[in-house]
Amino acid sequence: MSDNSGGALANRARAAYSQHAALTASPEALTAMLFAGAASRLERAESAAKKGDRKETLRLLSSAGAIVAELRGSLDFERGGVVADDLFRLYGFVQDRLRRAATEQGPEPVAEARMVIAK
Repeated sequence: MSDNSGGALANRARAAYSQHAALTASPEALTAMLFAGAASRLERAESAAKKGDRKETLRLLSSAGAIVAELRGSLDFERGGVVADDLFRLYGFVQDRLRRAATEQGPEPVAEARMVIAK
C-alpha cells in the first residue's frame, strides 16, 4: 500500500464518520455542526484572501455560503417567531458579506461574516 492510499483511506473514513454523525444528530446538534462548518470555512477563506489565493477563497466562500443558505432555509417562522425573523436578517447580512467578498479583493468582508457566524 502506498502512502497516498493510506491518506485516501483516512479521508474516506472521516467522510463516512461525518456523514453518519450528520444523519443521526438531533436538530440542535446538526445546527451546531453547520455553524462550526461555516466558521471553519470562513476562517480558512479569510486566511486564503490574506494570502491572495483567489481560487481557494472563492471555493471556501461558496461552501460557507451553501451552509448559510441551508441555515436560512431551515428557519421555522411559525414556531420561531421574532427569533426566526432576526436570524433570517442575520443570515442575510452574512450572505451579503459573502457576495461582497467574492467580488472584492481583501479579507474584510470575510472577517465580518466570520464574526457573525462565530458569535
